[in-house]
Amino acid sequence: YPLCAFGSLRRAASINAEYMGNIRGLKGDLGSPSQRHFPTTEYFAQNTSQEDIYDKCSRPVVDSVLKGYNGTIFCYGQTGAGKTFTMEGELAEDAMRGIIPRTFDHLFCEIAASPNKTFHAR
Repeated sequence: YPLCAFGSLRRAASINAEYMGNIRGLKGDLGSPSQRHFPTTEYFAQNTSQEDIYDKCSRPVVDSVLKGYNGTIFCYGQTGAGKTFTMEGELAEDAMRGIIPRTFDHLFCEIAASPNKTFHAR
């Protein structure tokens, strides 16, 4: 699944080259720092809607979960970068809902639309 990045689209190329394209892997089980790369496939401007972020980054994970695969949505970044807003959003305004409420809506709508399937949550 894609590693999604947020920020200025004008700086996307330099961010990709300087940071995202050269993140080193973990030490430990992987031995010395590995040469693992995590290329970004998507950059979002600051005015990107919550719905667009969900559709590009989270919907594919939730769709896979509904097919029986494990899925993780992880938000990482600098303090004040907008992780909590991206994950939670503002519940009072539908367009501002974040990844978590959209995920629950997506899951329950799919379950309701599949009366001949059995779903188990652990």
